Amino acid sequence: MLSVSVLPSFAVKWLMPRLPRFLSAHPDVDLRVSAFERLVKFDTEDVDLGVRLGNGRWPGMHAVLLMADEIFQVCSPRLLARLRRPRDLARANLVHMDGHNKWDDWLAKAGVAGVDLTRGMVFDQVSFGINAAIDGQGVVLARLSLVVEDLLAGRLARPFAITLPIDKPYYIVCPEETAQLPKVQRFRDWMLAEAARDLERWQALARSARASRKMSATDPHP
Repeated sequence: MLSVSVLPSFAVKWLMPRLPRFLSAHPDVDLRVSAFERLVKFDTEDVDLGVRLGNGRWPGMHAVLLMADEIFQVCSPRLLARLRRPRDLARANLVHMDGHNKWDDWLAKAGVAGVDLTRGMVFDQVSFGINAAIDGQGVVLARLSLVVEDLLAGRLARPFAITLPIDKPYYIVCPEETAQLPKVQRFRDWMLAEAARDLERWQALARSARASRKMSATDPHP
């Protein structure tokens, strides 16, 4: 039995879509996944490994950065035609995350004023906001790690290239004394491989999109 603790939105948008690949490769592992917001206490709870947001420094913990991450806007592909410039967001439905809203920062970086941030839907789970965007209900700011699968599948699109840095990325965490247990090491290595695969596929998609835009800009017969 391998017991894993993760955040709810991470469970829904990152872990669950990828788990079949782990279970197929490791049929001898019985996996138990718990999803909650609070930090797990490894010394008193039956948990082998967790995924946390933070700076990677927890006393007595072995922590490995899951992936380089960033925040940007995503929406349903059918909304793209309405979002040609960042100021078009003044007429869009914005999706907000309760307690960690980044719209002020993004709009300031984009040089956009006059957007009413009191409007729009508010969710307490990032996964709810992302799924609302997939359904065409608005534009949401989200981490690349949580939307990369939907971007690659074409369920989401990225209207603008402006990004925000991540101050608390995802880390894979476990106690130092159990970090080299085979079951823990296998799951950690699998997560890192999945994250590297995501990043490679996303970078390839981004390069392709840039090349298409460049060709469109130079085409004498649009």
